[in-house]
Amino acid sequence: MNKLPKNFHLHRYGLDVRLADISDSYFILLLRTNESRSKYIHSTENDLKKQQEWMIAYKEREKEGKEFYFVFSIDGKDIGVYRLYNIVGDSFVCGSWIFSPLSPAGAGILGCIIGRELAYEDLQLNQCFTDVNEKNVSSLQFQRSFNPRVIKIEDGLIYFEHFKEQFYKIKPRFIKICMSLLKK
Repeated sequence: MNKLPKNFHLHRYGLDVRLADISDSYFILLLRTNESRSKYIHSTENDLKKQQEWMIAYKEREKEGKEFYFVFSIDGKDIGVYRLYNIVGDSFVCGSWIFSPLSPAGAGILGCIIGRELAYEDLQLNQCFTDVNEKNVSSLQFQRSFNPRVIKIEDGLIYFEHFKEQFYKIKPRFIKICMSLLKK
């Protein structure tokens, strides 16, 4: 079973990372209902009680090693989230990738990189899948930069299989660019 310590915390590439908790429900709901940030993701009802209930169920999936939801922060201020889910065997899906419009340039990409590093290194997973709305040009460009295989295109979504080796070849370029942006 895939596990991270209950009190998991990491500082990497200028970002602090921890597991999401029920107390993060309001922050997550703010991100998921922000019009500019959520136009390419599954809609979320603007209902704090429902978000808290979802988080309670998520924490059970986390205990079972089926899903991990991360909150990223800088200097104690939460700036974004990223999720690893549908973990079966050594495969996973990554998504729920939303960063605040106030987060520094490059933080969101670093969050994605950290999320995949956690999947590959800490959780010992090997097979990564994503799906991207075909209208989300910037996310598509980023995903395609890792040379994934297109699995299918359906209902406006492009489904990718990513390869671990490609991730490790390409990620240093993004880290260098994003770290220089964070320092500005």
